[in-house]
Amino acid sequence: MNMWSTIQDFVLRPDFSIDYSFGESVPENLNSSWKKVLGNGSILMSNERVSHRHQTAKERYLALHEVISVIPHNTFPIVLLVFAESLFWLEDIRSCLKFLKQLLDTIGHDDKLLLIISFLEEYLQSNIIEDELFHTNEGPDRIDGATLFVFEPPTIWVESPYDQSRLDSIREAWRYLQTDAAETVSEEFLRFSCIATNELEGVFELSAASWTKLVKKGFFVNSIAGISKTSKERKTFTIISILKNTMSSIEILSSVLSDFHRFGEAFIKLIHLTLLGNDNFDCYEAESEDGDLYIGHRLLAAGEFRRVACVTTHHDDTEIVQYCHHTQIESQMEIYCQQARELLLRDDIDPFYKAAWLQWAFLRIHPFEDGNGRVARIISSIPLLIFHLPPIVIMPAYKSRYFGCLHEADRNANISHLSDFLGNMYFTAMEDFLSTLNNKSSGGGCNLLFRRNKSSKGR
Repeated sequence: MNMWSTIQDFVLRPDFSIDYSFGESVPENLNSSWKKVLGNGSILMSNERVSHRHQTAKERYLALHEVISVIPHNTFPIVLLVFAESLFWLEDIRSCLKFLKQLLDTIGHDDKLLLIISFLEEYLQSNIIEDELFHTNEGPDRIDGATLFVFEPPTIWVESPYDQSRLDSIREAWRYLQTDAAETVSEEFLRFSCIATNELEGVFELSAASWTKLVKKGFFVNSIAGISKTSKERKTFTIISILKNTMSSIEILSSVLSDFHRFGEAFIKLIHLTLLGNDNFDCYEAESEDGDLYIGHRLLAAGEFRRVACVTTHHDDTEIVQYCHHTQIESQMEIYCQQARELLLRDDIDPFYKAAWLQWAFLRIHPFEDGNGRVARIISSIPLLIFHLPPIVIMPAYKSRYFGCLHEADRNANISHLSDFLGNMYFTAMEDFLSTLNNKSSGGGCNLLFRRNKSSKGR
């Protein structure tokens, strides 16, 4: 993108009217963080390779984001510049622009800084115009040969027959698992669900031995016995942090179980904030202009609704599905939460149908930049937790079938197949849970029990 290249060119050769030196009087609350920032040997990232710039940007953001608000900017404007530059390389242009404007207010008139701010504002405005074309149906019906499906608000649920037989079978199976130590099994299954939901989204990929140790012993670094070579995340400490954040996110549900009126936007944002924690970075592989491969990092807004367009593709990129426009997310989520509260209060609707609607309608809006799938599965567990059952689990091996059910719901506004899939997956997850405890291949454990339960329904 020409404009983006131009902006980068300016950022790479900063020449602002500020003092680049600190002297000896560094604020105490900044001292340790600033030493960390200077650890790479330079104030700015002008002369670093592109791969180093992305990594350095991430390190500097982590070092400064908690203290940036209390730093005396008039005395230390360089901190604003360093933080803004980090945000730029982490592709959070709005926040970068915010701090560059603070920098301009601090140092007064600066032609080059004004030019960069102007470029950034023009870049953001061009993205907004492009978004509006699609979301007002004035854009093309097809993009590069793919069919475009413009966002439509999720429909409210329809009356669904209550499948008491399925629910009874699942409760019987869960009681069977809890025969020896109910509290221990509940904790182990919760850990099992945390691993599954992250692997499903491709956050990491662990060995079978790691699953077993993590489920049995808990989320500790020494519980990770092996990580797949194709895993997106390979740092054991980071993986444990992600799992603990996921566990904490699920535990937030307890506040709603006693009062469904608490199911609101603040509740959902808190789950998202807790889920992402300090790991709110999207990592991707890219190629520099010199042909070098590198890992890029994009900063994600944790606990905040997205401010950018969001689309996904289906069927080998032949279909493009557009999610809610970012300017409509607040209103759509307000409607969603109201409908969700009404649904949860109904005791005549099947819990798996409730779970299916909570997932599908949430994902139809896609309110966050990242983590939507994990948040959707967490909040859709509420109808099952009411019956003292474990949370929803989708095993990674069934990812394509799961996404297929969601896509079908998108196309037809019919969640029946998704509801059935979630119910059947409950049995599969419990079987795989037992297999994990026994360190066996999937499908072992209490197959006979579950087959008997399923056959009682004629399935």
